[in-house]
Amino acid sequence: MKTHRKIIGVFLSMAIILTIIASSPILEPIELRALNLFYKIRGKEKIAKDIVLVTTENCHKRKIALLLDKIKDARLIAILPIPSHPGKLEDDLILASSFSRNKVFLASHFFIPYSVYSACVPVFLPKKNLEQFSLDNSPLLTPYQAIDVAAPLSLFLQTARGLGHTNLLPDTTGVIRKVPLVIEYDGRLYPSLSLILASSYLRKPTKSFLRQRDEKSRMLINFAGCEVLSYKMADILRKKIDPKVFSQKIVLIGSEDKKVLTPYGFSNQLILQAEALGNLIKGNFLVPVSFKLTAILLLIFGIIVSLLGLAYPIRIGGGMTLLLLFAYLFFSFSLFCFGVWIKIVTPVLAIGAGFITSFGYKHLLEEKEKRYVRSLFGRYVSPHVIDGILKEKESFLKARRKELTVLFCDIADSSRLIEKLAPEEVLSILNHFFDEMTGVIVDCQGTVDKFIGDCVLSFFGDPVEMENHAISAIEAAILMQKKMEGLNNKFALEEPIKLRIGINTGEVMVGGIGSKERTEYTVLGENVNLAERLQQLAEHGSIFISEKTHLLCPQIETELLGGFEIKGFALPVKVHKVLWR
Repeated sequence: MKTHRKIIGVFLSMAIILTIIASSPILEPIELRALNLFYKIRGKEKIAKDIVLVTTENCHKRKIALLLDKIKDARLIAILPIPSHPGKLEDDLILASSFSRNKVFLASHFFIPYSVYSACVPVFLPKKNLEQFSLDNSPLLTPYQAIDVAAPLSLFLQTARGLGHTNLLPDTTGVIRKVPLVIEYDGRLYPSLSLILASSYLRKPTKSFLRQRDEKSRMLINFAGCEVLSYKMADILRKKIDPKVFSQKIVLIGSEDKKVLTPYGFSNQLILQAEALGNLIKGNFLVPVSFKLTAILLLIFGIIVSLLGLAYPIRIGGGMTLLLLFAYLFFSFSLFCFGVWIKIVTPVLAIGAGFITSFGYKHLLEEKEKRYVRSLFGRYVSPHVIDGILKEKESFLKARRKELTVLFCDIADSSRLIEKLAPEEVLSILNHFFDEMTGVIVDCQGTVDKFIGDCVLSFFGDPVEMENHAISAIEAAILMQKKMEGLNNKFALEEPIKLRIGINTGEVMVGGIGSKERTEYTVLGENVNLAERLQQLAEHGSIFISEKTHLLCPQIETELLGGFEIKGFALPVKVHKVLWR
């Protein structure tokens, strides 16, 4: 009983130590510097390729208007200098007119109070024009509250496509790591420039980007650290740069003068906005592990180390603790590479504190109590704990929109085959058919979705990424037709089996779809339906493909059959026949 009490004393002591470690703000700067080290170890990554910077030295309004007309083919344009002060009326009207001709988003800056903050900056705009760019309020959001705002003139707000703030707040080490996705001002929520640009570019509602945020509605930026494609405004105006390079791009216009500190060193605000925008577009922002989960991990590590200390001599226990320490560091770095940030310093200190505490208590226990503790608790130490946590973190079934190529294949006039043959023979033929067709699809890196009667549904481009999944689908279809010719020689039927294959490329929903009890990894959508319609339309022994698939595979020899009225589609669908023989 006395030994049990001492063991309980070890765990209670660990609980107190872990609580102090987890709640201490003193360790936050060390945690953030450790995060900087992870960035350096990982190296630099690519930012979204659709973002281009244009740097300015002189923000004269007429030059900005001329620049906008030069890059008019850009998908979206954001101007970071805030035109909040009126100039010459003619210049302001020219710039406003240029805004109306292009998809221009303007920047604003909110003034957020600290412990003592009473400054007030005059702003030249009516309140009603600012409110049109606000978001719907949500009780789930608790963003920073601003006391004033610097925003563009009302004249410019009336012609701009959107407005987003460029506020950046450093952490306790003076480094910019987070961007507030929304800021509350005068009872309304206003999005960041990166958020409103990503929402417009991806055509998604802003609320869909607010899921991964902290208590202040901030997103933790996953810095790539690479230089973004950048051009000087003067070179564009002097026609040294081909305006086509901006076609369908997101163009950020601003100055390089304003420097901020990032995990990769000093950088200008343009690049930082590009980093945040790239995170939102690619969905690779850094997700911090919640305090609750961190506390659970601290408790797990504390218990494991305490058990190690109580169960083994100091050399063995110390060696195993070091192994646990390195395993955790590797584990945390692996999570970081996948976009998840879990604290490093506090668990390491917890492991160290657990080791010291457990061995301190161990020296106070009698030799008999030590043997009892080893026999009682040694069996609970598992070398697979870290592997288990990693497995729980992975998730592959999230449904998402993605462009894929869908292939339907079935046996033409299968009802005749069923009428002429015994059920056992039909079953044998179908099994051979499915085996061979599945092998072809897998060899071409496709995914077999399901078997529907005598039909095979498959798709290409997920989960295996391909440069041209349409080519792979057509190659698979040709191999399936040739494979069927070989099977016909084997079956030796009176009438050879002919395949009908339909292929279409387009955006579908792909992922885990179904109930909690049963989930299938499948595809859904009108582009799936079109592939099925093409298969039903196909001639015996032929491959029919859609216009979209044909355009992606110009090297495939085809014959245009014309436009067909297809059920479920308002306009005629162009159909091509693959000349595979």
